[in-house]
Amino acid sequence: MRTNDYQLLGSFFTLADAEAPEPNRLRLQVQLNAHHALFAGHFPGQPVVPGVCVLGLVKDVLQQHLAKELLLRTCSNSKFLRPIDPITMPALTLTVGYTQRDFLLDFAASIQHEHQLLCRVAGSFQSDFL
Repeated sequence: MRTNDYQLLGSFFTLADAEAPEPNRLRLQVQLNAHHALFAGHFPGQPVVPGVCVLGLVKDVLQQHLAKELLLRTCSNSKFLRPIDPITMPALTLTVGYTQRDFLLDFAASIQHEHQLLCRVAGSFQSDFL
């Protein structure tokens, strides 16, 4: 099974717009699918984006941008300031900075809704693996 088999891009979220990428930095508009089956269980009537889906979103965006599969190795920092409600906050801004270090891709990402910071995550993805 490939890591792409668990991709969220296209079903859980889509990319609505992107600024011209800077070296090692992306800033994109993300549109959440509030009707995704995941929200039926997380939580019925009060959907919230799970933290693991935030990491998956960052991974999928970087995989597409770099055209290589990634595997999460570490999450060294995560700070969730407000729950991400896909009904009241369907349009988000994702900012990701990244640097390549040997076989690791270090990243720091943040998600905002209308200029309000919702969360920050940082860690490393492995970019070359068997």
